Amino acid sequence: MKMAKYEVSKISMSNCLMDGAKCYDYSKYYDTWAELTADMADRDRCANEMFYDRGSDIFCDDKIIGNIKDFYNFHDKPIRRVTLTEFQAQNAE
Repeated sequence: MKMAKYEVSKISMSNCLMDGAKCYDYSKYYDTWAELTADMADRDRCANEMFYDRGSDIFCDDKIIGNIKDFYNFHDKPIRRVTLTEFQAQNAE
């Protein structure tokens, strides 16, 4: 069974492509959802730039599954405790 790969990409403040498509400043890569959520929880606590402005898109196997700011929709739940299933279900609505 193939393991999913995760990526968090900081959205650029400017649309750098002629067609207005998003462009990204940089990306961080993770082997597991647990690694991603643990790192994002630490970054949120430290007010890291990945949460600023337009935020960062989260990818699973090269497909966008949401934005890092979507973690804020889980008001009473720490980022580390948000499961992939919960995150995807919230963004499917």
